[in-house]
Amino acid sequence: MTSFVDLLDLLRTELQQELSTPDLIERIRDHTGYMQELHADRTIEALGREENLRELKSVATEVQERTGGGLGEAGLGAFLESVTLVSDQDQLEDAEAEEGRVTMMTLHTAKGLEYPVVFLVGLEDGVFPHVRSLSEPLQLDEERRLAYVGMTRAQDRLYLTHADHRTLWGGTSFNPPSRFLEDVPEELVDLRGASRGGSAAKRVRDIEMLEMGGTEFHVGDGVMHTKFGEGRIAALSGEGEKAEATVDFLDHGRKHLMLAYAPLVKVD
Repeated sequence: MTSFVDLLDLLRTELQQELSTPDLIERIRDHTGYMQELHADRTIEALGREENLRELKSVATEVQERTGGGLGEAGLGAFLESVTLVSDQDQLEDAEAEEGRVTMMTLHTAKGLEYPVVFLVGLEDGVFPHVRSLSEPLQLDEERRLAYVGMTRAQDRLYLTHADHRTLWGGTSFNPPSRFLEDVPEELVDLRGASRGGSAAKRVRDIEMLEMGGTEFHVGDGVMHTKFGEGRIAALSGEGEKAEATVDFLDHGRKHLMLAYAPLVKVD
């Protein structure tokens, strides 16, 4: 408890010395060692928390630039005021009263609402569904239900979009189109933009071999997982930290695993 109070006193002193909010967030991460702890954990949950912390600093930087670069307590106050949560639902009535205005909301907020035209964006594996859900069937099913909620909000026309590549958290990723798109009957789809299978993201979905940590994984290889036991690789996709394997385990069924984090060992 004493060390925690000392840390608060230190941060309060630094803030009074006209420290910017992004720098304050950086100091908190350094003094607490939280980022190092998450990086050492190397789990998908830890990766998600790292992403959230980096995004928090990015938002603080954006607010500082927008508000004229306030420092110290004034800058922190401006940041907190900017990120104060206001329910999307509270703003919908005013938004609908103005013609030609786009209403943005989360999928959770959209439940029970309908619109003539709906755009559902970010439909890429690793974004929606989130990278943390790809190896967790229950979470993946929950995100699939959310995708269904979003799609059924459209009364007349529905646009489902995905990017060939996007920049997130300071890096560029080439994610394949969301697996949720495969649930939409082809006879209902009017494809626009890149042709099916023509994008860089689509081309990396299904491959025969991936190398990870000096080990080559092939479709059909037998593998051992510390939690799920023995299994066989059914499919491989992605590349680098986004590489994933679909594995049929003898005792646990099919699982989608991120190779960068899953403890997979090849077996003969």
